[in-house]
Amino acid sequence: MLAVWRLAFVRAGLDLDTDAYGHHGIGRELAMHPGDLRVHWVWLPLWHYLQAAMVPLGATLDWVRNLNVFLAALSPWLLFVILRDPKTHAPTEDAGRRDAVALVAALLTALSPIAMQMGTTGQTEPLDALGVLLTIWALQRRRFVVAAVVLGLGVMLRYEMWAVFLCTGLLIVIELARPGLAFGARREGWSKLWMFVAVLVPALVILGWAALRAPVDNGWFKFLGWTQKFVHDALGIKGPLDRSPVQVWKDLTYYPYDIALLCFGLPLALVPFGFYRTLRREGLAFMGPLSAVLAFITYAWLQRGSLGLTRHFVAVVPLYATAAAHGMMVIAEFLERRLHEPGRALGIAAFVTLSMGSTLLTFDLMRDWMNDWSEKQRSIFTDRYAIAGYLKTLPPNARIFCDEPSLEVFSGLSYKRFLRPYIGNDEASVARVKAVAVTDGEVYVATWSSKLPKLVAAGALVFRPPGSPPKLEDGGLAVVRLTR
Repeated sequence: MLAVWRLAFVRAGLDLDTDAYGHHGIGRELAMHPGDLRVHWVWLPLWHYLQAAMVPLGATLDWVRNLNVFLAALSPWLLFVILRDPKTHAPTEDAGRRDAVALVAALLTALSPIAMQMGTTGQTEPLDALGVLLTIWALQRRRFVVAAVVLGLGVMLRYEMWAVFLCTGLLIVIELARPGLAFGARREGWSKLWMFVAVLVPALVILGWAALRAPVDNGWFKFLGWTQKFVHDALGIKGPLDRSPVQVWKDLTYYPYDIALLCFGLPLALVPFGFYRTLRREGLAFMGPLSAVLAFITYAWLQRGSLGLTRHFVAVVPLYATAAAHGMMVIAEFLERRLHEPGRALGIAAFVTLSMGSTLLTFDLMRDWMNDWSEKQRSIFTDRYAIAGYLKTLPPNARIFCDEPSLEVFSGLSYKRFLRPYIGNDEASVARVKAVAVTDGEVYVATWSSKLPKLVAAGALVFRPPGSPPKLEDGGLAVVRLTR
């Protein structure tokens, strides 16, 4: 049902996450120039190349969004499989209670507002969340080759998977020191050497990517520093961070509490009751990777290496959902122990009441989030649609400079018609555009108005959306035409 809801949302209108247009624009550029590593900027390449492979087949951003509708449905199912598998739990554990916890955790994960919203976008989060759970599934079952494949791909998708990779290395150290503590019982004929495959493959992939980027970036891992520089510039941070102890505490609790409360609401109160039971019942191979992602996004925010976006929490949702479900069971078992025979019935009633109440509250919160996005779909990006509509009227052979990917996506024009270098209000940009105008006879530039004064002086302003500010420098979007 939720997948159908997401699919209807995709069909109803545009993607509200602007970074999704950036990823798709890079994919369209790579479809023509797959070896141009500069276009990835600070992002990792896997999502871009997946889209680049789809673009020549006619793929649009909505194809990617539809894919995420499916991927977002897989994570709750996989979490359910992980939590109810008797092979990863103590033989004495009650199967009915294990299944009940698994079902409630899967439901809370499926109903999570942020996971639901990201399942309608062209973003990387649904695949990333699935990758974390696949890694857990593989580690719990000592499928280290599977873990190596998942991590090798994952570290080229999102940086959160770098944290999962490092956590896997720590789990291997723990397993070597205390066999069976991290990954459960050993299989017959199993060699310890297989464990190292799970970290060797992603390590080589990361180093390989850094080696490919080094000549382009003029240094190793330069893209990591660019991420923090972009965030500092966006937040207006100049110089070293200077924060009071109170602000540091707020930063440390931003994702673990503030964003978690935003994404879960009242059921978050159950999470502290269930964290220890989650660790005891699900083990280090479950808690470790999910906690590593939470630690990573918290550290990135603390250092202002990220913008602190809510969507970064998507991969952590299963951890909180599972802890909340175990918290319900802790309360039920407490009542059973204290009240003896009457307590069993009361414990069952408490678990059912808490699970139904949490599910309904999470559903209501998710519905509010989706209704909010539906309202925004009807009113946002009207100026971008106006520009895209104008681009559709241009001569069919005219090429277009455009460094705002949403304009390209909304236009629906062939990816081969667009040139995507950064446009600035400088002579270098004017020279670049003029060179194409000389070759083609005419060329168009569609971008933010503040970048266009010098290009307007060299050509002609041909379109601005209705309601645009009177001066280019005041903002908005525009189209300029240059001729030979």
